[in-house]
Order: sequence, then structure tokens, then C-alpha cells
Amino acid sequence: MSTIQPTLCDFRPEFTISEDIADFVKEHVEARNQLHEHHTSTNTWGVEYEETDEIGVLGEATFGDYYSLSMDTDLRPEGDDGIDFAVNWGGEDVTIDVKSTKYLTDPHLLVRAEKEHVADRFVLVGVDYPDAVLFGWLPRETVTNYEPTESRYGHLNYRVHNSDLRPMPHPDTITSQETV
Repeated sequence: MSTIQPTLCDFRPEFTISEDIADFVKEHVEARNQLHEHHTSTNTWGVEYEETDEIGVLGEATFGDYYSLSMDTDLRPEGDDGIDFAVNWGGEDVTIDVKSTKYLTDPHLLVRAEKEHVADRFVLVGVDYPDAVLFGWLPRETVTNYEPTESRYGHLNYRVHNSDLRPMPHPDTITSQETV
């Protein structure tokens, strides 16, 4: 019997982000930042807020573009409550929280453990403009069963290596349920 385990992620779409999407994201992030310009917060992620926000929105836009889904562009001071898309995924209605990373090599899905999560599935998108990779996904129950680890910035995160993610489905298997 073989002890070699096949990788779970054998379908990882890689592509170049279009200038149209990048321009849209830049405008959207600027509008979101204006909404928060009087909000005082400390940098607890080790990255400037604007960079974190842009990477996150680029990840959402990339996922939406790949699956032909409309991205939620409403500006909310309180955020999106952890749901980026509501879709029909292979016949099942589910909600998705896109998690983005700036790393295209050997990234981890990081989900903050100190917060309640409502999305059914987490998707990891790597973004290093203009390149992007849809690394994979996991159900919420699987992610929240991981042992939380403390980041160097003091956050407790569920940390899942990209090789433990499930492969991304073919674009024909995900359709819009509604924009959240």
C-alpha cells in the first residue's frame, strides 16, 4: 500500500488580473477608505490598512470575475459581516467568505479565531498584482476544527496550509444566488 497522499488541490486556476478589475478595485478601496477616514485604529496586522483592504478586494473581485459573479459594492462602515458571495455551488446554496493573501508561493488560509464566522465556505485567493491564484476552499466546520495558533501580531487564527484545501470547482458549477 502506498503512503503517498495525492494533493487535494489539483485544480488551481492561475490568471492575470485585468486592468479594468484593478481600476475598479482601486476606486472601490478609495471610497471605502474615505468612509473610514475618521476611524482610528491601530495597525495590528503588520501591514498598512489600505494595502490589506486592496488585497482583500482584489481577491473578492478575482473570485467574482472567474465565476462570473457580481461583487457586493455597497459601502458599509461595519463591513460585510463575513459573507462576500451567496451562490449555488453544485446544486447547494452556500455563502462564501473570500480570504486573500499577497503570497503566491506556499500560502496559508488564515481565518481569525476570535470572531464568529457565518459563511459556509472559505476560499483562499492569492493576489500579487497582476497575478492571481485561486488556491482552494474548505467548509467553515473544517476550518474551525483546526487548533488556533497565535500570529506574530497577537491574533489567534485558524491556519490551514494551501495543500490541505479542496480544489476549486469548474466555473460552470457555481452560479449567482444573489449578491449579499
